[in-house]
Amino acid sequence: MKPVSLSTDALRPAERAESWRNFISEVIVDCSVDKLISPDFSGSIAARCHGEVRGMWFRSQGHAVHAHGETFSTAGASGILVSWQAEGESLVTQGDRAFRMQPGTFSILDGRRPLTVDFVGDVRRIVTTFPARVMESRLPSVLRNHRAGLRPSRTFAQILSAYLTELAIGSENLSSSDVELIVDNVSNLLTVISHSDASLTLLTRDQQREVAMQYVRHHACDEAFSLGDVAREMKMSPRLIQKLLQEVEVSFTEMVLDERLKQATQLLQHAVNASVSAVAYQCGFNDISHFNHCFKRKYGITPTDLRNASHPR
Repeated sequence: MKPVSLSTDALRPAERAESWRNFISEVIVDCSVDKLISPDFSGSIAARCHGEVRGMWFRSQGHAVHAHGETFSTAGASGILVSWQAEGESLVTQGDRAFRMQPGTFSILDGRRPLTVDFVGDVRRIVTTFPARVMESRLPSVLRNHRAGLRPSRTFAQILSAYLTELAIGSENLSSSDVELIVDNVSNLLTVISHSDASLTLLTRDQQREVAMQYVRHHACDEAFSLGDVAREMKMSPRLIQKLLQEVEVSFTEMVLDERLKQATQLLQHAVNASVSAVAYQCGFNDISHFNHCFKRKYGITPTDLRNASHPR
């Protein structure tokens, strides 16, 4: 479904706090909001539901959210919460446990139980909700330990945050099988990073390939990006990385080029003032002629023609 969203910046200052409270109360079952630090509160939020899986992205000034837990009438609506703290700090309290989430940390919480989250100042955060029965069957040991404040390595953090972002504000065309695959991948990654000796060797071959491909997508536009960078990050040999990619009929070079051209297409269509050469350099190309040749071969149109068509004068 399309996301529902709110930006208080589009409202009169006197309406902002109440509008934020109402929106949060609608997207989170049985909760209340208080401690808004400013009378002209500023925040933006987007939420999306994929059946029983839900995602929410927001950035805001400080406030507090109190989730009251499930009751008989709301049973099954809360689920397991997986959160990513992108910016700012949050103080989470559930029962007799309290912990502070700092940028780059993840948490796994039982949303069926009452909890309070205090956003100390300006924050940016993603919260996803998964069916409790699904996560209990896939993450029994993790949930028993109530893992909170997980700080995985950069590779794991990038991949996990990418999945949570996709559920919250990603493609509007996710199929049920796409969502199921994301849930499976998130579960596997959480299982791995919850171990003190987290290692990619704990993943299956398919999961290792997905991690490698996600890492390439994140870094493809770095000009000096190489197969060796992926191998060092994943602590695998370059030859094994190549074999993982070849199993899905793609090479490292082909994937990097494809990702660079996709990013270039987005910039040419949306960055009004960017020149073709600036786009090429930003996407990792250091030869404009090579960029033009690759772009036309893939899309049948030159970068200049695409930019002009997207921004007619």
